Amino acid sequence: MNTPKNNQSPWAAYQSLEPQTRFVLHACALTGEPVRESALISCLFPSAAGQKWPTPTEGHLLAGLAELAQKNLLENDCACRREIVELVAHDSRKQPYLPALASAIQHAWPTPAPEKSPDPDCLWRRSLRDLRLALLAADETAYTHNLLALLALQEEFPERFPENPLVTLCGAPFDPPWFAKLPLHVQLYALHQIFLNGLLHLTEIVLPQEYLQDKRFLKGLSAKNREPFSYLLTSHLLIQGQTQAASAWLDNTLQQGAPLGVRGWRQFLAGETTAAIHSYEKDLAKIRKANQ
Repeated sequence: MNTPKNNQSPWAAYQSLEPQTRFVLHACALTGEPVRESALISCLFPSAAGQKWPTPTEGHLLAGLAELAQKNLLENDCACRREIVELVAHDSRKQPYLPALASAIQHAWPTPAPEKSPDPDCLWRRSLRDLRLALLAADETAYTHNLLALLALQEEFPERFPENPLVTLCGAPFDPPWFAKLPLHVQLYALHQIFLNGLLHLTEIVLPQEYLQDKRFLKGLSAKNREPFSYLLTSHLLIQGQTQAASAWLDNTLQQGAPLGVRGWRQFLAGETTAAIHSYEKDLAKIRKANQ
């Protein structure tokens, strides 16, 4: 399928689509892997239980795919552009056809049992797709099942699947309005993984940082939950050289003191060597006392 160049951003191009064509891209995004036109047609037609799609015929579906290709919103046959696939998936949750579409996709491309799948890449793609669908449907049982399956694959093939699945689904890109609607335990785990991934690769994570610093979010966290995120946030700020922002965060938001080592690190980067040594000594004393 030829995809001519288009200067319009992919997200802007998506937002300009009519509902019929948006449905086609929703199907491509939720499928979660490259598929051919014929396979997508077989997935949607004839529709199960009299389900009526916004594209009522195969011809309408093909016309939608042609328009998406013209707007450069597809790659690898019928796969949604990678940089907007999660945003498109998030937008699909508003549609009444989402449950039926998800069911049709999972029926057409079922997830094999781990013991019956010789291809870990296929198992990863399908389990990641199912995890995405579980988040969209707020199905915590399916969320837990698929997350555990993906983490088991990561443990078995760490070099093949280096990125935590929640980083893929929630951090690329980070979508605050959608993210805020997730259960708190999902948000906490996803944020933890996004921040760890940012530290590992020394990448900026501006929107997750802003989200974590939002006082409305912090009010919902216990002191026990705030502490590890305070460490991750100040670590990101210090690595970026934002010592003043790190100091303001430590001084204004932490009621139980800075995480061990962080204040000394901030002082050292600010050129306050003597104060840094003093802070490190105090933290070491706390560690020794805790270990007695």
